[in-house]
Amino acid sequence: DTEYLESADYVVMESVHGNRNHEGREERRENLKKIVLENFKKKGTLVVPIFSLERTQEFMYELNEMVESGEIPKMPVFVDSPLAIKVTDVFYRHRDLFKESVRKDISSGDDIFNFKGLKETEKTKDSKAILAAPNPKIIMAGSGMSAGGRVIHHEKNYLGDPNATILITGFQTPGTPGRLLLEGAKEIIIFDQLVKVRAKVQMIKGYSGHRDADNLFDFVSHIKGIKKIFIAMGEPSVSMFFAQRLKDNLGLNAIVPEKNDEVELDF
Repeated sequence: DTEYLESADYVVMESVHGNRNHEGREERRENLKKIVLENFKKKGTLVVPIFSLERTQEFMYELNEMVESGEIPKMPVFVDSPLAIKVTDVFYRHRDLFKESVRKDISSGDDIFNFKGLKETEKTKDSKAILAAPNPKIIMAGSGMSAGGRVIHHEKNYLGDPNATILITGFQTPGTPGRLLLEGAKEIIIFDQLVKVRAKVQMIKGYSGHRDADNLFDFVSHIKGIKKIFIAMGEPSVSMFFAQRLKDNLGLNAIVPEKNDEVELDF
């Protein structure tokens, strides 16, 4: 949840999703369930390029709830990221930091990151063996933008399969394979090979680790005394859109810095 600032002279903030909003938590969960069920019905492979920190654990938590409640059937679910597996161990060691509702789940005996069908494939040989695992199945693997890591091996194997689905769950930097897939590329280069894209490409925006436009605006609106606000970490058109919104609605001196700009701050 957002922690608000009471006051600041200068603010530097991100604007990745400065021109769009995410689905709500319930909607994103329903979207995930729908995609999983569609994949199961067509006996396909659901490949999720995923970030190791927080995104993987969110997915494991929600899939755990769906499997244990019977909302989705049991199937092989692979966490194919050594880093994500190590990060999950860190989560386990600090359960006292979870919110109260999750701590209650744990105290009732629920292993929130483990369910029937889940397999962690830390070793390379186990990762390679996923290809032979029967469908339907789900593969969560890094990296989140398909720019490296084990997921590119899976995409090489499954992008040409019309029964497969690639599920994008976070912001994709322009030029990355993940962004190209979102933009409808019919083929991409993987390991110097041209791979046809026949798989279905879908996106759920609500799992992004970046706040959406209304949340960013709400964050700024709580801060008193801003002399100047610098909008960074976003595509130029998005950053400029958000800066203009702050100017028009809050009367702020909002600036989108460019490379090599110098600014003198007056305190």
